[in-house]
Amino acid sequence: YMDYISYASSNIYISNGKATISCSVYGYQGITTCVKIDAKLQQYKNGKWVSIDTFSNERNSYRVSIDETSSITKGYKYRVQATVKAYSGSLVETRNVTSSEAKYWVKVYCVSYTYDEFLFLTLIYHLNSTTG
Repeated sequence: YMDYISYASSNIYISNGKATISCSVYGYQGITTCVKIDAKLQQYKNGKWVSIDTFSNERNSYRVSIDETSSITKGYKYRVQATVKAYSGSLVETRNVTSSEAKYWVKVYCVSYTYDEFLFLTLIYHLNSTTG
């Protein structure tokens, strides 16, 4: 049992065709001497997770983070899998942290109604909500 990692996180945010990868690891000041993150952006394709981009960062400190963006394609699920390491001298603690899954689907827009259809639908809705 070793404890040089106090907190480790791995997150993904999707917006405008880009995935933002945000990972961090915190050790303990005075105990943790070096921290390292290796993060993989993964795409769910043909029933398995495939790494499409990798990022890493390392610091002789007790904390380090990664904030990167990567272009992605519509129609897939994405996640970030990070391996974080915290050293205390030559001793090391390793943890694997996986983000929640984020989907990037094609947006489906609502059908536009004509004004007459809208009034008719509104009338039906009111009749349904007042009966019973």
